Amino acid sequence: IISTYRKADARAFKDVLQELPANRTKYAATEGLGPREAVHAGKQHGLAVISTTTVNKGLGRLQTIWKWADKQLDEDLPDIFGPMKVAARATARDEADPFSKGQLQAIFSGPLFTGCRSDRFRTQAGDTNMSGTSWYWLPLLGLYTGARLNELCQLYLADVDEEEGVSFLHLREGQQG
Repeated sequence: IISTYRKADARAFKDVLQELPANRTKYAATEGLGPREAVHAGKQHGLAVISTTTVNKGLGRLQTIWKWADKQLDEDLPDIFGPMKVAARATARDEADPFSKGQLQAIFSGPLFTGCRSDRFRTQAGDTNMSGTSWYWLPLLGLYTGARLNELCQLYLADVDEEEGVSFLHLREGQQG
């Protein structure tokens, strides 16, 4: 069955993916809908679409799976997902709107920072102090450094350094060995 798919099928998939609403499972208008129905509902409600980066990651993952399948089957499969990268609509910084002052105040005055019910129920007010967790520090580090979540999550203790009285973080490409 997999051998019946063609480049036109991959292009059709890419076209739907590019119009898919961002965070579609979080909106009542698109929750539980199939991709094509979610695209239609997203357009009706003026929802933002997923970023070019997310589209390209999805296409890249499918190409990887396709290449794996090609190695597993006796027949040759054409590489229908490659190269199929979508050109960036804008710079990465322009694709995501920054939080407004009000949104930042709402985030940092929430239970995670003022006391929550428990680690599991960190969105509910309570007496648990979360300052010893990544849930607490990652948003703060993101706010003060402007670093991306994936950059912050790969940090090691050795990446925290000080030079001439100034503390800083070493953000490096790739993994540390």
